[in-house]
Amino acid sequence: MKKFFFLILATCVFGLLFVGCADRYANPESRELVVFNDTTDQIIDNVAISSYLSPPRAISSNALAEGETIQPGERKAFYLPPYPDYTTIRVDSSPEDNSVDNYANDSLYMENYVLDKGAVVEAGYYYDTGSSSFKIEFGGDGYQIAK
Repeated sequence: MKKFFFLILATCVFGLLFVGCADRYANPESRELVVFNDTTDQIIDNVAISSYLSPPRAISSNALAEGETIQPGERKAFYLPPYPDYTTIRVDSSPEDNSVDNYANDSLYMENYVLDKGAVVEAGYYYDTGSSSFKIEFGGDGYQIAK
């Protein structure tokens, strides 16, 4: 009788353990991607996000609404699918006087995502004086450098 009781108890414990581990995969969540404008004079007027799964999914060529912009120092949240193989991001901007268009693009890969609930990926758009070009830098608690 004792062996039967421990066998039932062990089966229940393992069952609960496996159900708890599978919950993340049974109920996937979108990942939040926050794009922030870390420039002083550039207005972001286009954010293109493409997530590659099977088949590829893409937010339209511009994830911002018609006429919507991200001003210097502002942040804007977008949502990514739960488990993309990789995601490409392109940010276009122009100075406040609209004289020249600038852009940067970069990619996030599956191994860069932190799968913790509520984790946010940040994409900072900034001007790199060393290379004299605009760049996107990823960070936030939802991003990790691939090992």
